Amino acid sequence: MHEAFGDVSAYHGFWVMREAGDGAYEQVSLNGQQALIPSHFSEAEQAQVRDTLSRIGLKL
Repeated sequence: MHEAFGDVSAYHGFWVMREAGDGAYEQVSLNGQQALIPSHFSEAEQAQVRDTLSRIGLKL
């Protein structure tokens, strides 16, 4: 990854980059971003997602 993109953003096992144009990529910050939980998740799954997102600093 580093050879192709340089330093990359990483969030709990996922690499995140944004195409900046002309084939260049830039890091992405998800800190403080709002997230949506799919309504088809069970109440238990929604609670687990809320807990995880809260621990990593994402808002619902």
